[in-house]
Amino acid sequence: MDDATKFIRIFGDHQKRATYAGRLHIRDANFIADLKARLSGFAARDNGARNSGWLIDFSPTQTDDLTERSMFHATLTSASQGERRLAFQIGRDWVEIGDGAMESSVRTDGANIDAALQSAFRRVVLRWPYGTMDPAKVRMADA
Repeated sequence: MDDATKFIRIFGDHQKRATYAGRLHIRDANFIADLKARLSGFAARDNGARNSGWLIDFSPTQTDDLTERSMFHATLTSASQGERRLAFQIGRDWVEIGDGAMESSVRTDGANIDAALQSAFRRVVLRWPYGTMDPAKVRMADA
C-alpha cells in the first residue's frame, strides 16, 4: 500500500475508508431512475391529454458530500408550451422537488412521492397555482 491509500492509526496501518460520495451514488441510483420514470409518466399523460409535446432532458446527477444530497434537474421543452425546469434534491430520508416553493416527501412512501411530484409538476410545468381548479376540468355552465 502506498501513502495515498493508507493512514496510520494507533494500532498500525489500515485501509482508508471509502468516501461517502461513492456510497451516496450507489444508494440513490435506483431511486433517481424511479423519479425520472415517474416524471416521464406525468409528461406522457399530459402529452396525451393536452397534446403538449413535452420532451424531457435530465442533467447528470451531482452529489454534495457536505449535505449528503444527490441533485439533478429535468428540463421539459415543448414547441407550444415553452421550456420548464424542475429541480430534484434527494437526501438520506427525503426528496424535494421544484424550485422556490418545493414539494417535499419522505423517500419510503411511494404515494406521498407521487402526490409531491404531481403537485410540483402542476405548479412548475403546467403553471397551475396550488389550490386552483384544473383548467381542463372547468366547463361552461348551462345558461
